[in-house]
Order: sequence, then C-alpha cells, then structure tokens
Amino acid sequence: YIRGDPTFTSISDEGSSSIFSEGGNGSSPLVIGGKKRGWQTEAQTGLYAASSSFHNTLRFSVCSAAIVSIMFLMVFHFEVLNKGLARHFPTGSKWTPNTWEFAMYVQYIQQIAAISALTLLKTPYFLWEFTDLFSWANFLVYRAQDDPPASGRRLTTIILGGLVGYGDRIGTSETEMMYETISGFALALGFFLGIVFGATMYNRWLEHIGEKGRRGVIWRCLGLVPLVWFFSLLPLTMTVSFEISMEFKSGMLELWPLVVAFLVLILVICGVTIVVVRILLHRTERDLRRFRSRALWGVFYADCKYGGRLFFLLVIAQHVCMGMCLGLLDDSMVILVLLVTLHVMFLVTVFLTNPFQDGTLLVKRGTYVITTVKLVNLALAFAFLPMSTLSVPGLDRVANAFIGLNSIVIIGWCIRHVLIFGKLVIASTKVEFENWNARNLQAAYDISPSSYQLAVKTRY
Repeated sequence: YIRGDPTFTSISDEGSSSIFSEGGNGSSPLVIGGKKRGWQTEAQTGLYAASSSFHNTLRFSVCSAAIVSIMFLMVFHFEVLNKGLARHFPTGSKWTPNTWEFAMYVQYIQQIAAISALTLLKTPYFLWEFTDLFSWANFLVYRAQDDPPASGRRLTTIILGGLVGYGDRIGTSETEMMYETISGFALALGFFLGIVFGATMYNRWLEHIGEKGRRGVIWRCLGLVPLVWFFSLLPLTMTVSFEISMEFKSGMLELWPLVVAFLVLILVICGVTIVVVRILLHRTERDLRRFRSRALWGVFYADCKYGGRLFFLLVIAQHVCMGMCLGLLDDSMVILVLLVTLHVMFLVTVFLTNPFQDGTLLVKRGTYVITTVKLVNLALAFAFLPMSTLSVPGLDRVANAFIGLNSIVIIGWCIRHVLIFGKLVIASTKVEFENWNARNLQAAYDISPSSYQLAVKTRY
C-alpha cells in the first residue's frame, strides 16, 4: 500500500476506512489483513471464523485486567514515597508498592498491541480481535465494526498490511492515525497536569486557612507526568515514523503532517530524553536520593545503582527502535528478526551490566521473565507469516497458545496488583487511625494539659 496510488484510490470510500470498501456493483473483494468484509463476516471456519463466546469473554476480561493494572501501578508510584506508609511495608518485600513495575508492564502490554501492526497474513481473526482490543495502549480508540454481508462473486484480492490493516480493523484511517495518537497523548498529559494544578490550588488553600501545606503531594502528582511520557514513546514513534514513510513513499509531500511529525520526534521524544539524561548525569548520588528527584524522575533510576542510573536509556532505545521498525518497514519477517535481536541484546546487556541495586532481586527476575515472555510472543508470531506452511488447525493452536500465555500473565499480574492495593488500603487505614488518635490527644492537651497527662499516663 502506498498512499495516493490510483490502484487504491479508484475504490470508493466507505465508513471509517478511507482505503477499501464494497464495490458498487454488488461484488465483494477478499480483503486480507483488514476488517472482515462481505462473505468473510459470515464465515464459521478457517481464518475468518468469528471469535467464540469464550474468546470474547476472555479478551474483554484480559483487557480490563490490563487497564486496572495500569491504574494500580500509577497509584503505587504515587504512594511509594508516602513516608507515613513506608513503615508498614518491609524493605525488599515482594508485595510493596514500587516504581519499576510500571515501565516493565507498559513495555509488555504495548508489545501485545504491536503484534497487530505486523503484516501477519495467516493470523486467525480471533487473535487479531484479541490484540486489536489493546489499541488503547497506542492512544487509539477501538471502534471496529465488520461490514455487512454482501452477495456476489469476488473480483479481486486486496492485502492490507502493517499499520494500514491495523487501522482498518480498529476503525481508524491511516491518514489520521498520527493525529489521533498525538491527541490521545495530549489528553492524557492534560489530565495529569490538571491533577497537578488541582493539588497546587488545594495546597495554597490549606496554607491560606492556616493549616500545614502538602507540597510533597504536589511533587508526587508531578511524578505521574513522566509516566505518561514513557507510555507515549512507542505509539508516537510508530505512528510518526509511519506518517513520514508514507509521505516520502507516495511522493505527495504535505507540509503540515511532516512539520508535526518532526516536531514530535525532535521535541517530545529526543528533547525530553536529552533533558532527563542531563539531569541524571550531572547530579550526585545524594541529590538523586532527595525526595523531589525521586518523586519526579524516580521511575527512571530508583531501583538502579548510581553507576547504572542511565540504564533507562537502553529501555527507551528499545522502545523507540521497536516503534520505528513497525512504522518504517514493510517486511514482517525482517521486523520480527530485528525485534527478536533487540530483545536478546537487551537481555545480554542486563546480564553483563547488572544495573539494579543489590536488594532488588525481584526487579532482576521480573526483567528476565517478562523479556522471555515477550520473546516467546515474537517466536509464536513467526507462525503467521505469509510463507508459513501450518494448516488452519495448526494456526488456531498457535493463536490459542498466544492468547492463553498472555491471559495467564496479565490476569496473574493483575491479581498481584489487587493484593498489593489491598495491603495499601489497610496500611492507609492504619495511618489515618494513628493520625486521628494523635489529633484527639493534641486536642485534649489544648483543652487541659492536666487531663492530657492523665490520658497518656502509663498504668501499672
């Protein structure tokens, strides 16, 4: 597919797809890689078979679990620097709120979503329906709807690959994909900046009425903003590089799309990365252990040694390279080989550099396990390449293995987050009760010091 190719533009537009549609003479083309059209919507067997009720229930449950986990991880990042709660969580415990898990989880979820952007033409549609549902991880809205059945013979076979097919399945035009991703990122960023603004106004109000301010809460809220930026790296890189490649491949260079694309690459991706590197590179270990640094930038280095504080650059490079591979390249075999190479190099680098602190064994093990799961996902994806010789039942088994493995990981991980959140709620209740007792004792002392002394006197 090349934008502006007369072979494709001669086909009339329909609905949310700006590329392919039913012919006006009652005929129905065979579209591979996009949403199901015509006779494909009624198929009961083969690659076009609709998802069973079990698969539908599973995919919506798994997707919901992933969203819940993302929300919990942001809460954990916010509460990890709450000094009042720290004494209720043993140091090094596996069930303690942390900062490292967010980046690891985001990489994993976005890899599942990225499978949809590959040209895997032998993918059973029930697997695409599973991975497409994670489009929110790319700041894209899932609004897919199959075209109604149509009678008539098939005139032609049309192959939609990569992000074009992905956008067609989820109901997003490939010409609007970059703008929708940027809009989604801007909305998420604006939401969290609004939280920071609200926390600032509330703190000023507390100081105005003579109560103790909570500036620490403001910094902890501000620390959520880098999480949104990290979350946006792969989607922005993928859609921006795709837009640039389409502009140059078609020879129809438009000024504003290119300006927007290069501004995002230079300012949002490269610019912010350089700023973070400069901050972490020029600060001492003591500076990085201070509350404000940990609150704002802790997600990038909190669990690493001082000498390994720039380890996050490797994570960002892996994310950006993955996005560029998906956006720029057309050959899925090459993309899969490159992605496998990237993940293997990542594992080897982690093993050789050992950037994590000595007391963070869970971080190291989690990195190895999740990276291995991602490699297994990529290995399974090779089965769906066009040159695959597997039969339809064999492809279904591989697809079910992919869905089963990732469902177990996501649901199991969500259960872990629910348990940690439960402990967090219990700890918060204890802290609130302790503060309530302290306020009552202080009030008793203010009314009558002698009564206060009787209240706190030790009885034998």
